[in-house]
Amino acid sequence: MKKITLKLLSIMTISILVFSSCAKDRTCVCTDEDGDKTETEYENVTKKWMKNSADCVSYTVTYDGGGSYKMECEIE
Repeated sequence: MKKITLKLLSIMTISILVFSSCAKDRTCVCTDEDGDKTETEYENVTKKWMKNSADCVSYTVTYDGGGSYKMECEIE
């Protein structure tokens, strides 16, 4: 019984380490309708932080004259 418990505990520990999101440098790339890209690098952040951050989201800019353009952003 102790061997089974030890094996299960070892497997769980390894799984947590493998699937946890480590902090590292990540890049947010935003592309406009013309294909121009803007890259912003964030240092020592997790992927979860990037997904929850308002800094790397797609958005649409609308001008007073009625024109607009769309920016598509993604984490690389």
